[in-house]
Amino acid sequence: MTLNQKEAAKRRWESSEYREKQISSHLGNPNPNKGKHMWANKAHPRGNLGKKKTPDELIRMSERSKGKNNAMYGVRLEQNVERMKNNNPMKNPEISKRVHTKLGILAKERCKNPEFKENWMKKLRAGMKRPTLPERILTGIVEKNNLPFNYVGKGEIWFQGETQMFNPDFLSKNPKHIIEVYGDYWHNIPEQIKIDEERLKTYSKYGYRTLIIWEKELKQGSEEQIVQKIKNFVEAI
Repeated sequence: MTLNQKEAAKRRWESSEYREKQISSHLGNPNPNKGKHMWANKAHPRGNLGKKKTPDELIRMSERSKGKNNAMYGVRLEQNVERMKNNNPMKNPEISKRVHTKLGILAKERCKNPEFKENWMKKLRAGMKRPTLPERILTGIVEKNNLPFNYVGKGEIWFQGETQMFNPDFLSKNPKHIIEVYGDYWHNIPEQIKIDEERLKTYSKYGYRTLIIWEKELKQGSEEQIVQKIKNFVEAI
């Protein structure tokens, strides 16, 4: 996609009418052409649908992409790697922010459809490999010491944030308390740190206070220390 195409796409997305049209296309009845070839219901412009290429045609196709005819001609590997890095939402913070904002808008609109939301939640719960080892350790501590929390990390409860939805690990409704178990590696990644900031703001918006327990605390600390930390959190005003 060229720079002009990117700018044109960005301008189209700024139109509320265009956004509504795109969102509507993902709701309601499924696409009737799903699973079909793109030319299944109309004639191929070159009449080539289903025809195998002859050896001569394959050679001509190869010749057309050689040398200066190749879009990557003259581009060094390092340049291509840098280009891909700059256009990668996981590497470029500016692109990442735009992508997350668009996905957040789409998610909010789609979830206004109860049927879509229910199916989406079922898929999320089915795909979750939960609980994790640290979560299982904390579950054992909570149950053993009769602490007022329930494990809900398999998708039982969700909170709608600004750009995405969040599912807490442990929750107490009265009073409103949440415990999140953070993995030492994953939750120290810069991009994940930003997501976790939104996570805590979202819980706070719904009136919940949040306690974070790190994986290393569960592995290196004692059970007594974890229990005392939770009790201090619950008793704090």
